[in-house]
Amino acid sequence: MKKIGIGIILIGLGIVVGWIGNDILSFLNDYVSPKGVRSERHMSKLHNFDETPFWISKDKIGYVSNSQIWMVELDKLDHIQLSVTGECSSFPPFPIAIADKYVVFIGNTGYLWIVDIATKREKLLVKKKIRWFSSISDRESISYIIEGEKYLHVLNLQTGVDSRIEESIQPYWSWSPDGKRIIYRGRKWWSWSPDGEKIAYRGCEEICIMNVTTGKIKKIAKGGFYPSWSPCGDKIIFFRPCKKIGIWEIWIINPDGKGERLLDKCEKNTGVRKHKIISWSPNGKQFTYDDDKKNGIIWVINVENKKKIRLSKSPYCSSPAWSPDGKRIVFDRLGRIFVATLD
Repeated sequence: MKKIGIGIILIGLGIVVGWIGNDILSFLNDYVSPKGVRSERHMSKLHNFDETPFWISKDKIGYVSNSQIWMVELDKLDHIQLSVTGECSSFPPFPIAIADKYVVFIGNTGYLWIVDIATKREKLLVKKKIRWFSSISDRESISYIIEGEKYLHVLNLQTGVDSRIEESIQPYWSWSPDGKRIIYRGRKWWSWSPDGEKIAYRGCEEICIMNVTTGKIKKIAKGGFYPSWSPCGDKIIFFRPCKKIGIWEIWIINPDGKGERLLDKCEKNTGVRKHKIISWSPNGKQFTYDDDKKNGIIWVINVENKKKIRLSKSPYCSSPAWSPDGKRIVFDRLGRIFVATLD
């Protein structure tokens, strides 16, 4: 009986130690930065489910919490509620910041709302259900399509002038960097060059580049998908499927078709998200992507030396976004918002 009693005590101690170990591991995962990451800060309010973070400026982050738009300043950690009336939808398209002045979002009713960041004033922009909307480069304007219509509206946020493009357009469309051209009536697998003169896209079985002025097309890589042009315009990243289902190779190539190199491999479970996982740093030297095989681990890769940094020790991360100055990355992890500062 004494041996049985000692055994029960040892089992109990083992369970307690296991609990403590899990708590310590959880703490390390949440607050100890991985190698290559200078710091990682938890930005969310306590006991709140926050999601879809986006940059308003280099020191301000917007996010959705309890169907409302909030803002947090990185230095002060002050959480400021921007929206009150318009309940933000949890489905895409997600909120976007315009010119560091406004946040535009779709409410739960499907209507289009805007909130002034400085005054915190909300305004109902379009009292019709919106199918999709997007910003137009650096202009203080947005474009949108109303549910059931095929015409693209362009709304100037300063003047309030709402014009309509008399063409049949379906989501998703894409504006050139200068806001003068638009791609539509095609698939989502395209990418503008930074100068707005060329488009990289998926052809029949290859990655192609088209000059939008002359219409001349050049094939640069075979068997590629989901091209993404670097902000500097000197590189294009694309995906190429492996023989094993679900495994994709990440390749990089020059726009002239030279310098093709394998960067990494990743696993993607759904075709919908593959074209969204690449996020370039503003200087074009690094990019982020997530790996479904690792349950949502976000990686940062240097395009020159292929150095790979794990952004966070914990899995289940999503929505990575670079700050405008390229020094930080904001991401969501299970309803909590974190900001990582790279070395």
